[in-house]
Amino acid sequence: MSRTTGALEHRRFFPARRRTRDALTSSGRSKRTARPGGLSVRLSRAAKMGSLLLVIALALVATTFVDRSSQISLLKAFLILFLSVVPGWLYLQFIEIRGQGLYDEYVLNLYRMKIDAIENLPKPPPGSVYWDEWNEKVSKDHKVGRNIYLKKFQSVYGDSAIAQSRRRRSSDSNLPAQAGGRISQQIKVDAFFPVIMLTMLLCVGWSAVLVPEAFAQIRIFTGALTGLPETPVDPLRFAFIGSYAFMVQQFIRRYFQSDLKTHAYISAMGHLILAGAVIVALHPILASFGVSAEWELAIAWAIGFFPDFGLKLLWKSVVGKLGSRNEEGDDRYSLKVLDGINFWNRARLLEEGIEDMQNLSTANLVELMLNTRVPINRVIDWVDQSFLYLRVTRDSDREDLRRIGIRTATDLMDAFEGDTDPAFRRALLWVLNPGGKADGRPSATAGLRRALEGEVNLWHVRQWKRRSWLRSAEEAV
Repeated sequence: MSRTTGALEHRRFFPARRRTRDALTSSGRSKRTARPGGLSVRLSRAAKMGSLLLVIALALVATTFVDRSSQISLLKAFLILFLSVVPGWLYLQFIEIRGQGLYDEYVLNLYRMKIDAIENLPKPPPGSVYWDEWNEKVSKDHKVGRNIYLKKFQSVYGDSAIAQSRRRRSSDSNLPAQAGGRISQQIKVDAFFPVIMLTMLLCVGWSAVLVPEAFAQIRIFTGALTGLPETPVDPLRFAFIGSYAFMVQQFIRRYFQSDLKTHAYISAMGHLILAGAVIVALHPILASFGVSAEWELAIAWAIGFFPDFGLKLLWKSVVGKLGSRNEEGDDRYSLKVLDGINFWNRARLLEEGIEDMQNLSTANLVELMLNTRVPINRVIDWVDQSFLYLRVTRDSDREDLRRIGIRTATDLMDAFEGDTDPAFRRALLWVLNPGGKADGRPSATAGLRRALEGEVNLWHVRQWKRRSWLRSAEEAV
């Protein structure tokens, strides 16, 4: 046998060694080609560190060699620039990390709630408890990348948030996500214009609040001003500060919850405009009530933070003046009575058009889970509570149910099923009836149970709370 023939036979019977050697060779080439990228990263880090040191040096020079009035002017200029840019900077930081690792969690939650038939759901992560069933039911030529739920996620977090393997029919789960691309390409996907608009508005607002001395010396119009309409300048400034405090808190919370999107900046602009309009309308009313200037500033700040407070104050003032007794009934079924929900959660749900329990119980669960980024267990619990609150309206009845361990709609339905004690079940039938016993009328809890069985969203909630995926894992172990 010749040397060439022996080499061919060796490659034929030991292909793995050849592949290993080729892989090592290619990895070596990739490492050699990756060196310039590593150098650019190091240079970028050095430039950032140099910029930081330059800012520190300028601050030290300004505080050491500049007179007091100039220091104040520089401080005001710095605050205007810094406070105006912070919200936009948060968004730029967010779009670099958004969506990574969220897609698989989103898909698994769709399966756990049984939102749709298996064939209509996105490809689950290979190795999950849902993979075998999906792989069996979905045809080999199925276009995974065209799935409607995948498209929903992509519209919110962009192309780079979904790994290429999740767009293919095969079981390979190790293909990485697409490169995010240049920052300008990612900005175009999310329509960066609202962020720019808010930054401009904040720059104008902070300039009006801090009034840099350099601006105070500039006169563009030399003619006399009419002074009309009379503008409450100081209350508007304090309302702006309150609005800014609210929006920064909201942006930071949403940043850490991977929920910072451009429509949050549109909402912030609406918040600012509404607060200013309410202050202008309330200013003469507060003056007529004899409210001092100091108290008006405090009220203005509160209205900037809570514009709804200003609207209610304005409404009550107008209704009281006209002598009308018609009050708004918008507090019925308010979200604030739900367990675990606070002001920030209500403000976030309001952006999704959810104002009360009825809106929450009938919301699109997929969009609610995708858009709000509130932990899914918490959202499910809120929806579950809402179904019970909408039908059990008296506080005393809800307290009676809580005393026997029933806090949500699924708690009530589960109490009638499974291995529940027959004596407990019989007592449960009459717990909401007058006197807690049979009085010739139908059982209130039995009627409540029948009504709840027809709710579509509650069915999905029950599927989640049955934790079938956990039981499957336990059986596999």
